[in-house]
Amino acid sequence: MVLRLEGIRKTALGAQDMLKLYLYGYSNRTRSSRQLERACHINMEVIWLMRRLRPDHKTIAEFRRKHSQAFKHVFRQFVVLCRRLNLVAGELVAIDGTQLKAVNNPAKNLTRNKLKRQIKEADQQIEAYMSQLDDADAREKGGRRLNRKQLKQKLKSLENELESMRTQESEMEAKDIQQISQTDPQSRSMAKNPRIGVGYNAQASADAKHGLIVAEDLSNAVHDYDQLEPMVRQTQENLETIEGFEVTADKGYDKASQINAVEEMGCRCHIPSRRNSKYPSSTYTRDAFRYLKTKDAYRCPAGALLEHQYDFKSKNGLRRVYANPQACQGCVL
Repeated sequence: MVLRLEGIRKTALGAQDMLKLYLYGYSNRTRSSRQLERACHINMEVIWLMRRLRPDHKTIAEFRRKHSQAFKHVFRQFVVLCRRLNLVAGELVAIDGTQLKAVNNPAKNLTRNKLKRQIKEADQQIEAYMSQLDDADAREKGGRRLNRKQLKQKLKSLENELESMRTQESEMEAKDIQQISQTDPQSRSMAKNPRIGVGYNAQASADAKHGLIVAEDLSNAVHDYDQLEPMVRQTQENLETIEGFEVTADKGYDKASQINAVEEMGCRCHIPSRRNSKYPSSTYTRDAFRYLKTKDAYRCPAGALLEHQYDFKSKNGLRRVYANPQACQGCVL
């Protein structure tokens, strides 16, 4: 079987040569385009593989940028090849994710609150410089004198920065997003992993027979809650099968709607509940309460009806409270 480079345009080097270079780099953990360029000059394996062709780092980087989708087609063909060679069973797959650091500096990642704070600070600085323009002999904190020309230059710079921040704030409100990254636009703050800071959530699905990866994806979601169904669907597409298989993952993927969607696709899930370790045995989780849509109420494990009492606002949005104080006071549970 020959891997076809669908969607890749021919280059002076040849698409096959560039693909071989990237596959060699991924296999040997050489990701930098500059390191790959250097390998074409000094590494005998790469010199032989590339037939003594020596692309520069810009050509290497540009090739991947233009043909990122074509790499996915190549990966899918490779998975199909492994299936035909009986290296992939397609009976049990394990899904997991890992967070990868982006090139975006945390200081260049802005949330709505952080942006509002910076706008407020910029307004205060502009007011301070405006007052200093009335007194050309005013000094900065460091003690260096600023003349009117220098003050006007600083004021102009601050006004441009303020305008840029207000544009970003309007963009976030229009798109209804909570944060924006200036260097790597698609990256997000990984709040649960301070070591990563700003990055991505990489997902992988591995076949149990030989541990080969059969599906992969990259998202900017901080949690894994919503990643189960998309990964199972992609696994089915890559394996070119509509047959159900078994799926295992850790408790980070424990979300009822995702598990139901996967089982409707004909797959069986083996996922531990993340609630078991959080609550003591003497309490009940939300799963133990049955919602009655017609009454807008819940039926508790003891059989009592919990009716809607009131609403309140929290940092996560509007919260609805259901209770039955009279029934709870005399409840044996």
